[in-house]
Amino acid sequence: MNSKQVIKKYQSLVITFFSIIVIFIVAMMIVAFKVDDNEKMTMINLILMVVLLVISLLFRTVLLGYKYMAGIARVVLKQGKPINFYNNLDSIEYKLIQKGYQKYANNENYQILYYQENIVKKKVFRTKRLYVVILIKDQTIDFYDKNLHDEITALQELFPKKERANQYLFNAFKSFNNIYQEDIKALSEVVSYGAGKQFFTQINIGLNKSDKKAYFLYSDDYYPSTSYKDCVELIKTIIS
Repeated sequence: MNSKQVIKKYQSLVITFFSIIVIFIVAMMIVAFKVDDNEKMTMINLILMVVLLVISLLFRTVLLGYKYMAGIARVVLKQGKPINFYNNLDSIEYKLIQKGYQKYANNENYQILYYQENIVKKKVFRTKRLYVVILIKDQTIDFYDKNLHDEITALQELFPKKERANQYLFNAFKSFNNIYQEDIKALSEVVSYGAGKQFFTQINIGLNKSDKKAYFLYSDDYYPSTSYKDCVELIKTIIS
């Protein structure tokens, strides 16, 4: 499906979901008016509520999946232009360290830096955010390479369970001598989804040396989530 089809599918699922809820509410109201026996009425409405609950739980997973997909699809439709960059990977590393990032892994293929932030809202709601920046030195390494995945998993385990993040923000940078269409396609394979109480965002950035432009999936006026917006703002800050 293309971006417009994904959005249309999500909208269709939302309409279907709320239509089902309305149908069940109307059905329960009809039962309340038509059935005189209170015990029988209660039993029928209870069955209807259980069925509605089951349908809602089944729908929830599908609906959330399409919600995240539709968010990315809207970014694709509102795609911003490549922006100028003035810092190479070494300069980006320096700027991140100045911002308080710590080095985690560094070898001939990639480097990983991280920063954890605790956000307290109204002294009640606490969000732990783990910012991870991946600097890929080897152009042949995929943004979702297994070794990178294993490194991130090991990084998470550095923190005690109670201190682990519930929001993960990843920015993966890779330098290119020349960016081609297949590279741009790989850059567009971003992540923005929630799983339980955790939320994950990853944006892939291609630094094209030939035209000094940074290519990544963003929009000037739409963000699928606050985390996505913060990732984009960080990218713009550290490449300029």
